[in-house]
Amino acid sequence: MDVYSNAPVSSFYFQMRSRTEVLVGYRFPDEDGLHYGWMRFTRSNTAFTNIFDLVAHDWHPIPDTAIGAGQPPQIPVSTEVVDDGAGGSLLRVGWHPGVATWSFETTDSLVPPVNWTEYPAGGTSAEVPLDATESQRYFRLRRP
Repeated sequence: MDVYSNAPVSSFYFQMRSRTEVLVGYRFPDEDGLHYGWMRFTRSNTAFTNIFDLVAHDWHPIPDTAIGAGQPPQIPVSTEVVDDGAGGSLLRVGWHPGVATWSFETTDSLVPPVNWTEYPAGGTSAEVPLDATESQRYFRLRRP
């Protein structure tokens, strides 16, 4: 028997009964501060006996930084072109220490199939020599 079948429309119980997808935000303390995240739950129909399944989740690795519900974390990256000391230029790329364990990767094309290769990085930064003969190169930080 469904004891909440007559719940008021404004109640939590009614709201949950009428949904097939729910996003839940959360925060948790860690050694470096508070982190924020989200979880997505879905179910195939609204029958009260049909339970929700966790289908996706993510959290922001940088403390005290918001994350959009259902979105990956936005990681700020700084760039600067500097002299390499030998007449050339380097692209210096830096990121927050909270993502120092992530992989810094590069590819020369975003046309599928895209082949990303890991680029040597020093935890929170990488220095990329700029080659005037290269027309384009793409980089990304990827959570391992």
